[in-house]
Amino acid sequence: MAAKKKMKEKAISVLSVKEMVHFHSHNNVGLKEDVVEEMLQLIGETQRAELEKRWKEIKLLELQLNLKKSQLLQSQIQFVLHSYNH
Repeated sequence: MAAKKKMKEKAISVLSVKEMVHFHSHNNVGLKEDVVEEMLQLIGETQRAELEKRWKEIKLLELQLNLKKSQLLQSQIQFVLHSYNH
């Protein structure tokens, strides 16, 4: 029985746990990592895989958004420099 629990614990995605804890801590919900891990142990492997996939998609969107923000900031700085030089 203990071996089965250990295997199930290993199947829990580190990304899912970290993203959920990070999200909740920034939204004043305050879920701790061990609580999130326990929650994820209650659902099936298929559902955990789906959550992992969705967290990865969100992470990719966040990276794309950060890239766009960086590009916008670069444009803004170029406009300011251009205005300063003229």
